[in-house]
Amino acid sequence: MKSYILPLLLAVAGLYGCSSGTDEQPLPDWTGKTDTLSSTELHPLSSDSTLLHVSEFVALDNRYVCLSQPGIDDQLWNLYELKGDSLIRMGNFIRNGKGPKEVLSRAYLTVRDDGSLLIAPNGYNTHFFISDKHPDSILNPHSWKTFNYPRTNSYLGMVRPLGKNGYILPSSTGGLDYLYERFTVGDSIFTGTNSPFPERESECSNLSKSMAYKVQLYRRPGEDRYVSVAYFGDWVTIFNVEGDSITRKKSILNTPPTFTLREDGINIRYDDENSMGFLAAVTEDYIYLFKHLIKYGDFGHILEYKGYPATYSDEIWVYDWEGNPVRRFILDVPVAMIGTDPQDQFLYAALIDPETSDQRILRFALPKME
Repeated sequence: MKSYILPLLLAVAGLYGCSSGTDEQPLPDWTGKTDTLSSTELHPLSSDSTLLHVSEFVALDNRYVCLSQPGIDDQLWNLYELKGDSLIRMGNFIRNGKGPKEVLSRAYLTVRDDGSLLIAPNGYNTHFFISDKHPDSILNPHSWKTFNYPRTNSYLGMVRPLGKNGYILPSSTGGLDYLYERFTVGDSIFTGTNSPFPERESECSNLSKSMAYKVQLYRRPGEDRYVSVAYFGDWVTIFNVEGDSITRKKSILNTPPTFTLREDGINIRYDDENSMGFLAAVTEDYIYLFKHLIKYGDFGHILEYKGYPATYSDEIWVYDWEGNPVRRFILDVPVAMIGTDPQDQFLYAALIDPETSDQRILRFALPKME
């Protein structure tokens, strides 16, 4: 059995407490709403379709998928065609530090409502636009357009479209009292939104809160409605954005992470009882939450789950965009990450086989959810 060493994120003892004043929300009751999903493995059709180091999976439709594979000769993104249970590699369109659109570390891919693609290279203040999802457009970087946005320290993969020419992202400016900020193409600064941090019983600086309340942001296709998913804690919120205001807010799970302050009174350490949170994938109809099953204090102590790394999971919670629990899925094998197709027909997942160390891509047929 291959052993796994999990890094400690912030393993420093805390001295000063910052406890949350937020009322915890009970976890959903999935009685009568739980199904088990069986996997089908997708296989590369030829040697140049080698599946290695898949870190992200974006299904453009039921025919074309993009895989982020930074471990293959710095090939950050490759385009594949699905034919039955086979994956056919059509080509690479972003390489690390090479090509007309240079990327030095990592790039994040978002499909916009009009079918165009947005590529956000991490650590840059430039994004790339691809006009449509046709392979000829994707595989020709010389045809892409670029635009600049205000410099940020934020996780650039979380930049999401807002309105016709705007974008929203988790707050990138430490010390300000809001979770999300926005900008319009051509702006030189970000604008804050009315999205304060959770209320707390004890005082902490906004800088400490911005470190503790890190979130991922996903947008509902076709509407400026978003779901915010915390990296730690069971804290998931759906909302709309109208101007600077957060509207139609609905808490799915309302247990933000708890933390203590280090000796400097600013940096933080998460409490051991925090959930390790969720990853997510979204479609026009549903929010898929990939549930991490261990707690923060288990990190580095519990190394395996069913023979796989402890960060793997086989549990997915599905909600609609009004925040109603729809279905819980139990996968027949733990996986590392998930993706969905836009029509909610299939769930995709990636994992490393613990016995062979081979990369595997799985597809799960989804039942109708009404």
